[in-house]
Amino acid sequence: MEREKKILKVLVGEPFKITLWEDRTHGHSWQPQFDSTPIELVDEDYERTIHVDTADFGKRTFEFVCSQSGQFEIVFEKRIGWKFTADDRKVFLIEAIP
Repeated sequence: MEREKKILKVLVGEPFKITLWEDRTHGHSWQPQFDSTPIELVDEDYERTIHVDTADFGKRTFEFVCSQSGQFEIVFEKRIGWKFTADDRKVFLIEAIP
């Protein structure tokens, strides 16, 4: 089954961010997969949004920069440490323009 791709139009050399919800209480984390030639991951951050001792939910933000123009994919897989397969996938089509 082909997932719907979210299209992001970005400028070459300008940082752009993708933010995803994470449930770290159950061990979920998003892992990006992309070609590191045209795209560079320059930063990532996690902001906890529920502040109780027994839960760790929040937003994880990934910051990227494209070094060349074109169309590229970033695939995020929601992983749990003990499983070999992803629980979910999100696909972003990056359209980098000069």
